Amino acid sequence: MKRLILLFLAIVLLTLSVSSCKKEDENEGNPIEVNTSEEYYLNTLQKGDYTFGEFQIATIDTNCVPAEISADATVIDQTLFERDGRLEEHFGIAISYHEISVSDKGLSEMMLISQSQEATTDLFIQEADNLMTLAINGYCSNLNAIDTLGLEKDWWSQMINKQLTFKGALYITAGPVSQWYYGAPIAMAFNKDMMTAFGVPDIYGLVQSGDWTLETLRKICTEYGVYSEEEGRYAISYANKVAQYALYVSAGGQFATVSDERGIEVTLGNENSVNIMNKILLAFDPATSYGNTVSESAKIFTDSNALFWRATVGYFETYLPSSTIDYGVIPCPKYDTVQKEYISCGWASSNFCVAIPNYLSGDRLAWSGLFTEAYSFLGYDMLKPVKYDSIVKYQVANDPIGSEMLDIIFGNVYFDINQIANFGGSIDVVDNVLTGGLSAGRLGSAFGAIKELVDGDIAKYNTLVS
Repeated sequence: MKRLILLFLAIVLLTLSVSSCKKEDENEGNPIEVNTSEEYYLNTLQKGDYTFGEFQIATIDTNCVPAEISADATVIDQTLFERDGRLEEHFGIAISYHEISVSDKGLSEMMLISQSQEATTDLFIQEADNLMTLAINGYCSNLNAIDTLGLEKDWWSQMINKQLTFKGALYITAGPVSQWYYGAPIAMAFNKDMMTAFGVPDIYGLVQSGDWTLETLRKICTEYGVYSEEEGRYAISYANKVAQYALYVSAGGQFATVSDERGIEVTLGNENSVNIMNKILLAFDPATSYGNTVSESAKIFTDSNALFWRATVGYFETYLPSSTIDYGVIPCPKYDTVQKEYISCGWASSNFCVAIPNYLSGDRLAWSGLFTEAYSFLGYDMLKPVKYDSIVKYQVANDPIGSEMLDIIFGNVYFDINQIANFGGSIDVVDNVLTGGLSAGRLGSAFGAIKELVDGDIAKYNTLVS
């Protein structure tokens, strides 16, 4: 029966993939190129001499794929179910899932698994910041040392691979192993009716011309009369626990640099970061903005009480398509017109990464790498067409230009090692500045005060690769 269900789903998804590829070709996206002269990649990944009959994944509940699929399952659930069926058939194994939590509780659960003498987990799929903490404590394998992983392939995040590799070691990475891979970038939505009512310029046009900058944001927020305390109307609504540092990254800010020669250097507090922060504070005035929970900040926006809403694309998917407002989606603004590209800040708590436990060795470690490679490839080949090419681009986006904007947003997603590791709590200081707890002029002294904590965390990471 399961084979008949899988055959039916395969036919449906093949039809969707062809349609999605055609739509992608009509836009300036990142189409999946099909070379019929090459063997299908999954078929090149042979099981070989491995004799393991099960692969166990520890992840959050919404990533756990059930053994049976219901008739009313979503297309995403159907796709993940078929993906697992194809992997089980190809490798001759069974896939099982162990549910773990998010946030601190999830980290504690992964720590206990990693310390267990009888642990059977082959792969962790969890929040990037939790996995980085797991790695810093020495519980993750060096992915670059696993020959069965093809980390240079398109279905792995090359930005994360580059920014998180230090002295040849990489402990976590990201790819389309979860549908949440397509929700991590932080962007802005704007209310079209409010734009018209207050005479705000065409923001889509500003983005396309390269003039969507912090100075432009400042003018819109301060010169068009949007903010009104009496009427409870704000220039910007934002989710106050969702990476306030997004504007800093989009303006070209970095949290750390990594090189084998100079090591890991936290760059916050230097002259360049202070200049960026000053310009952001001119554009983003906490007094004229509304910060609250994700749901409350979304409600302010969808009730037409804020011109902008800043959150992740994943939260856009949750709250905007079901709303009654006419909205658009755009990247966060550049520093100025000299900055060539728009940069999207990835949120480490939303981007679900992978890590392989370090208690695995020999054939078991190689098998885990091989399966993880296949798992990410099929996510790219099967999940991307239905999740990003269809749902995100044609449901989250409210119009064709918005769909183009999403390609810009996803085309340059930034992560770096300190953004994910938060050495010494240094990222928290940036958030405090942007929410009014500090002035930009005190940024340097604030980081000076936590220098020992920062250096201690970096030293701890260094022990992993020395």
